[in-house]
Amino acid sequence: MNNKKGSTIVWAITLIMVLVVIVGASLSFAYISYNKAIQYKSKTQAELTAQSVAQALVNQISQSTSSETFEGQDQTIAENTRKLIPANDGDVKRIEGSDIKISNKKIGTVNYVTITRNQNNQLTIVVKATYSKQTSTVKAIMKKETDGNQWNIYRYEGASS
Repeated sequence: MNNKKGSTIVWAITLIMVLVVIVGASLSFAYISYNKAIQYKSKTQAELTAQSVAQALVNQISQSTSSETFEGQDQTIAENTRKLIPANDGDVKRIEGSDIKISNKKIGTVNYVTITRNQNNQLTIVVKATYSKQTSTVKAIMKKETDGNQWNIYRYEGASS
């Protein structure tokens, strides 16, 4: 094709087409990477929200069962928290997300919380949270002391989809 009429234009068009393909592929890769990063961030935030709610509930139950009597407002909070603990083995209490108040709406929403009383004096707390269409579920398992009414954290089970 050298030294023929129009060969320069053919080479220029070929070069431009190759560059367009390279730029297009680069932009596609950047867009895919961006979406993956956003999805990962959203999933991580959903996990953190679920963990935060589970830890707050575990702490509230531990504190409310640490003593029979509290002063003033603390007594009311402790009594309301104790009502969340199912009375019998196999009983389940479900708290809908609309009943859970999160002060910072930017961290996501809670879909629901379930508290199940299992055999061997165990409570299983399951929290499902959502952030930007990504959901995560966290479990916290608490055990009751054999010589009292105190509930203590036994273990947390990581986030799952």
